[in-house]
Amino acid sequence: MTVYLDLDGNIGNAPDNNSYRFVAQLNNPPQDRTNHQVAYRGNGSGWTQASVSFESLAGWVGTNVNNNNGEDRGWQMNIEIPFSSLGLSGRPADGVVWGLGTAVHDRDSANGSPAIPNQVWPETMNSTQPTSWGQLHFGLPGYSSPAAPQGTTTIKHGQNGAVVTDAQVGGYFDCGEPYNPNFFNGWGDANYYNRGNRDQVNVQNQANLGDWPCFSKTYISFPLSQIPANKQIISAELTLNHFGNSNPAQAMDSLIHVLTVGESWTEQTITWNNAPLALENQSVTRVAPLPSFPGWPGVPRHWDVSRAVAQAYATGQPLRLALYSTDFAMHSGKYFYSSDADSAGRPTLVVTWGQ
Repeated sequence: MTVYLDLDGNIGNAPDNNSYRFVAQLNNPPQDRTNHQVAYRGNGSGWTQASVSFESLAGWVGTNVNNNNGEDRGWQMNIEIPFSSLGLSGRPADGVVWGLGTAVHDRDSANGSPAIPNQVWPETMNSTQPTSWGQLHFGLPGYSSPAAPQGTTTIKHGQNGAVVTDAQVGGYFDCGEPYNPNFFNGWGDANYYNRGNRDQVNVQNQANLGDWPCFSKTYISFPLSQIPANKQIISAELTLNHFGNSNPAQAMDSLIHVLTVGESWTEQTITWNNAPLALENQSVTRVAPLPSFPGWPGVPRHWDVSRAVAQAYATGQPLRLALYSTDFAMHSGKYFYSSDADSAGRPTLVVTWGQ
């Protein structure tokens, strides 16, 4: 795996002295990592190997590392880069933006034949052109509007004709059980959990790579056509009704993020493999577990999506969002009602606007 950083932002057509490249290779812990990682710095046209201190830790789940005769559930790489290695005394201030890119390298033979293309982010990233990289923004983006409030619009599926669409990708509530034990044969391309009226969705993640069939994301799209034309968005809040979670006796708090999505999708065709990638992390809310069912319609959980609504409204697009968590512990799943539930439990967007 390779991580690219540019302390000047995602600008420039070649890596310079503020550009860094960190490469880490899979090995079999607890083997020494010295010969399995290397750092580079930009030289104005490309990369030069450099003595930049960082740590990497490889992990894998299966019967053995690279075992062709047993189960390989996957591998992961953790890369830790001290701020001091980048010439900084500590974390940059909120609002600072770095350039960021990643590449995952793969080979199925010792000589690398046949060659397997790198999986990169962003999808059009060029390793020697920082302007093609993504952005690492310290702190969540802020939003404010000087407009005076004039009105509020509430958007919910079925209310005043609004059509709000939501969909589930990943393992849903049962960790993709219909595809057990051969998860690789269908799990990633499944639209199984969006068939018919399903009034519940799950947001779930964890650090244990072997449990990846349990990972679950939720996508939701709100039309903004009910907001009067030529207004300024002052604030907007997304509310989902929380009614349960995985294994209440062991469940822990979840940090659930709301991210904007820049592409359209359809409930009937979206899957884990073809779902649009997130465009920007907009908001995060800590969601505590529920020890028992709280009664209908659940406990409301809120996210500030003012900036996301303002951006979508300004371009005449619907508000397209994805919800996912950055959880480490097992049993992190949080259960919410979807737009297929009765009206009181449905996701709701409340927008205050002015001029």
